[in-house]
Amino acid sequence: MSHVSEEISDGCPDISVLKVYFKLQRQQGYYVLQIYTPCTLLVVMSWVSFWINKEASPARVALGIMTVLSMSTLGFGLRTDLPKVSHSTALDIYILSCFGFVFAAMVEYAVINYAQIVYIRKQVHDLKGLDSNSAVGVTINRSQANE
Repeated sequence: MSHVSEEISDGCPDISVLKVYFKLQRQQGYYVLQIYTPCTLLVVMSWVSFWINKEASPARVALGIMTVLSMSTLGFGLRTDLPKVSHSTALDIYILSCFGFVFAAMVEYAVINYAQIVYIRKQVHDLKGLDSNSAVGVTINRSQANE
Protein backbone atom coordinates (compact mmCIF):
# COMPACT_ATOMS: atom_id res chain seq x y z
CA MET A 1 0.00 0.00 0.00
CA SER A 2 1.29 3.40 -0.83
CA HIS A 3 -0.20 6.82 -0.50
CA VAL A 4 0.52 10.20 -2.00
CA SER A 5 -0.54 13.48 -0.52
CA GLU A 6 -0.57 16.54 -2.70
CA GLU A 7 -2.05 19.96 -2.48
CA ILE A 8 -4.19 21.50 -5.16
CA SER A 9 -2.81 24.86 -6.22
CA ASP A 10 -5.80 26.67 -7.60
CA GLY A 11 -5.90 29.41 -5.04
CA CYS A 12 -7.12 27.33 -2.07
CA PRO A 13 -4.08 26.16 -0.13
CA ASP A 14 -6.11 24.46 2.61
CA ILE A 15 -7.62 21.71 0.35
CA SER A 16 -5.57 18.56 0.12
CA VAL A 17 -6.18 15.28 -1.72
CA LEU A 18 -5.15 11.85 -0.54
CA LYS A 19 -4.54 9.20 -3.19
CA VAL A 20 -4.27 5.59 -2.08
CA TYR A 21 -3.09 2.75 -4.29
CA PHE A 22 -3.75 -0.84 -3.25
CA LYS A 23 -1.85 -3.68 -4.85
CA LEU A 24 -3.91 -6.83 -4.45
CA GLN A 25 -2.46 -10.17 -5.36
CA ARG A 26 -4.21 -13.53 -5.17
CA GLN A 27 -2.22 -16.46 -3.90
CA GLN A 28 -2.90 -19.14 -6.46
CA GLY A 29 -0.79 -21.85 -4.87
CA TYR A 30 -3.54 -22.75 -2.40
CA TYR A 31 -6.12 -23.29 -5.13
CA VAL A 32 -3.73 -25.27 -7.30
CA LEU A 33 -2.66 -27.60 -4.48
CA GLN A 34 -5.99 -27.95 -2.68
CA ILE A 35 -8.52 -27.94 -5.51
CA TYR A 36 -7.27 -28.17 -9.08
CA THR A 37 -4.65 -30.90 -8.63
CA PRO A 38 -6.86 -33.31 -6.63
CA CYS A 39 -9.81 -32.82 -9.01
CA THR A 40 -7.61 -33.47 -12.03
CA LEU A 41 -6.08 -36.57 -10.44
CA LEU A 42 -9.53 -37.94 -9.60
CA VAL A 43 -10.64 -37.52 -13.22
CA VAL A 44 -7.50 -39.28 -14.47
CA MET A 45 -8.01 -42.03 -11.89
CA SER A 46 -11.59 -42.54 -13.09
CA TRP A 47 -10.25 -43.02 -16.63
CA VAL A 48 -8.22 -46.00 -15.41
CA SER A 49 -11.48 -47.96 -15.50
CA PHE A 50 -11.34 -47.81 -19.30
CA TRP A 51 -8.31 -50.11 -19.22
CA ILE A 52 -9.71 -52.57 -16.68
CA ASN A 53 -11.16 -55.70 -18.21
CA LYS A 54 -14.93 -55.43 -18.67
CA GLU A 55 -15.46 -58.73 -16.87
CA ALA A 56 -13.77 -57.36 -13.72
CA SER A 57 -16.99 -55.83 -12.39
CA PRO A 58 -15.97 -55.44 -8.73
CA ALA A 59 -12.83 -53.49 -9.63
CA ARG A 60 -14.61 -51.18 -12.06
CA VAL A 61 -17.57 -50.55 -9.77
CA ALA A 62 -15.35 -49.91 -6.75
CA LEU A 63 -13.17 -47.49 -8.72
CA GLY A 64 -16.18 -45.69 -10.16
CA ILE A 65 -18.00 -45.30 -6.86
CA MET A 66 -14.83 -44.23 -5.06
CA THR A 67 -14.04 -41.51 -7.60
CA VAL A 68 -17.64 -40.20 -7.67
CA LEU A 69 -17.82 -40.05 -3.87
CA SER A 70 -14.36 -38.47 -3.59
CA MET A 71 -15.24 -35.88 -6.20
CA SER A 72 -18.49 -34.96 -4.47
CA THR A 73 -16.75 -34.75 -1.07
CA LEU A 74 -14.00 -32.60 -2.53
CA GLY A 75 -16.46 -30.35 -4.36
CA PHE A 76 -18.83 -29.78 -1.45
CA GLY A 77 -16.09 -29.61 1.17
CA LEU A 78 -14.33 -26.76 -0.60
CA ARG A 79 -17.41 -24.56 -0.59
CA THR A 80 -17.14 -24.04 3.18
CA ASP A 81 -13.74 -22.32 2.89
CA LEU A 82 -14.70 -19.99 0.04
CA PRO A 83 -16.80 -16.84 0.27
CA LYS A 84 -20.51 -17.11 -0.49
CA VAL A 85 -21.36 -15.54 -3.84
CA SER A 86 -24.63 -15.58 -5.77
CA HIS A 87 -23.10 -16.36 -9.15
CA SER A 88 -21.11 -19.33 -10.39
CA THR A 89 -17.35 -18.95 -10.50
CA ALA A 90 -14.73 -20.54 -12.72
CA LEU A 91 -13.88 -22.87 -9.85
CA ASP A 92 -17.52 -24.03 -9.63
CA ILE A 93 -17.59 -24.74 -13.35
CA TYR A 94 -14.28 -26.63 -13.13
CA ILE A 95 -15.49 -28.79 -10.24
CA LEU A 96 -18.79 -29.52 -12.00
CA SER A 97 -17.01 -30.48 -15.21
CA CYS A 98 -14.65 -32.76 -13.30
CA PHE A 99 -17.65 -34.36 -11.59
CA GLY A 100 -19.27 -34.78 -15.01
CA PHE A 101 -16.20 -36.57 -16.38
CA VAL A 102 -16.03 -38.88 -13.36
CA PHE A 103 -19.74 -39.64 -13.52
CA ALA A 104 -19.55 -40.23 -17.29
CA ALA A 105 -16.82 -42.83 -16.74
CA MET A 106 -19.16 -44.68 -14.40
CA VAL A 107 -22.08 -44.42 -16.84
CA GLU A 108 -19.79 -45.75 -19.58
CA TYR A 109 -19.23 -48.93 -17.58
CA ALA A 110 -22.98 -49.36 -17.08
CA VAL A 111 -23.58 -48.97 -20.82
CA ILE A 112 -20.80 -51.42 -21.70
CA ASN A 113 -22.07 -53.94 -19.14
CA TYR A 114 -25.62 -53.67 -20.47
CA ALA A 115 -24.43 -54.01 -24.08
CA GLN A 116 -22.44 -57.11 -23.14
CA ILE A 117 -25.50 -58.69 -21.47
CA VAL A 118 -27.63 -57.98 -24.56
CA TYR A 119 -24.90 -59.42 -26.80
CA ILE A 120 -24.63 -62.60 -24.68
CA ARG A 121 -28.43 -63.05 -24.68
CA LYS A 122 -28.48 -62.67 -28.46
CA GLN A 123 -25.68 -65.22 -28.82
CA VAL A 124 -27.51 -67.69 -26.57
CA HIS A 125 -30.75 -67.12 -28.47
CA ASP A 126 -28.99 -67.68 -31.80
CA LEU A 127 -27.32 -70.83 -30.49
CA LYS A 128 -30.63 -72.20 -29.21
CA GLY A 129 -32.22 -71.51 -32.58
CA LEU A 130 -29.31 -73.17 -34.33
CA ASP A 131 -29.56 -76.25 -32.10
CA SER A 132 -33.30 -76.64 -32.64
CA ASN A 133 -32.90 -76.21 -36.42
CA SER A 134 -30.15 -78.80 -36.56
CA ALA A 135 -32.24 -81.21 -34.49
CA VAL A 136 -35.20 -80.73 -36.86
CA GLY A 137 -32.90 -81.18 -39.82
CA VAL A 138 -31.58 -84.45 -38.42
CA THR A 139 -35.06 -85.85 -37.82
CA ILE A 140 -36.16 -84.84 -41.32
CA ASN A 141 -33.11 -86.49 -42.81
CA ARG A 142 -33.74 -89.68 -40.82
CA SER A 143 -37.39 -89.82 -41.84
CA GLN A 144 -36.41 -89.28 -45.48
CA ALA A 145 -33.83 -92.06 -45.18
CA ASN A 146 -36.46 -94.47 -43.80
CA GLU A 147 -38.75 -93.93 -46.79
